[in-house]
Amino acid sequence: MKSRKVKKNKKLTTMIIVVLSITVMAFIISCSKRNIRGEIKVMNTKEFIRIMESGEIDNYTLVDVRTEEEYNEVSIPGSILKPVQQISGVEDLEEFDKSKPVIVHCRSGARSMIAASIFRRAGFEVHNLDEGILGVIDANFEGLKKN
Repeated sequence: MKSRKVKKNKKLTTMIIVVLSITVMAFIISCSKRNIRGEIKVMNTKEFIRIMESGEIDNYTLVDVRTEEEYNEVSIPGSILKPVQQISGVEDLEEFDKSKPVIVHCRSGARSMIAASIFRRAGFEVHNLDEGILGVIDANFEGLKKN
């Protein structure tokens, strides 16, 4: 009797492991086909600099969500200052053109992810600059505006 129970438990354990494995594999595959952070696209520094240098940046709205003090120290030409503290909801984004994709950035990428989520909720195509302006500085981008 005990032998049947052990075999039954082994079958059940095996089935659970198979189902969990399939679920994990499906999750991994779905995440590889889309950005795991939802519909907010993450832009790396190398891609951002390529867009800046090629002039493709004109097809985007570049939004700096740092403080005014940070912006005055160093900024990316063409960026619009909109501190994240001033973005509490969708209604705070009415000044921006929804027909252009938005690239948001901050110092390192954390505050801009908050702002990016609000832009996304408002219906914008949005990209978060992954390493923020620090990544651009570290890449020695020549086009920064330093005050």
